[in-house]
Amino acid sequence: MMTKTLLLAAIAATALAIPARAAPQPIFSIEKNDRKAMQPERTVTLFDDGRWTYDEVPIDRGATIHRSGTLAADTMKTLRAELAAASWTHEPIGITCHAITSAYTSYRAAGKEVLRAQGCPSYKLDKDSAKTLDDVDAALAPAWVTPK
Repeated sequence: MMTKTLLLAAIAATALAIPARAAPQPIFSIEKNDRKAMQPERTVTLFDDGRWTYDEVPIDRGATIHRSGTLAADTMKTLRAELAAASWTHEPIGITCHAITSAYTSYRAAGKEVLRAQGCPSYKLDKDSAKTLDDVDAALAPAWVTPK
């Protein structure tokens, strides 16, 4: 009995000594939605470990389509640096437009919406943030492609 108690105590101590790995955190996401046109809600999320996920929720809220992949380490190094430096500043474009549609694309950095493309906006992103957005969008382009 004493041997079992000591063995269980040793196992418990070992388990407590192993540090838990932190779950990967989302650093950027792109959501495309057009309910009026009866299109599915589609979201691509990039995580800090380089992993990405694609989720598609059908208009009828049926079974979600899910797939995932991983970006190359050198690509992630560049994107992490760009995302950290981006100010996500909105600059006026000199016109005021009130046209809006049901379709939109939402861009989120670290959980915060940094740009919502919907209709014709009255602003644009600053030059560096726009480049970051283009680079992330290009790196994640394969995530949107349905495998054959």
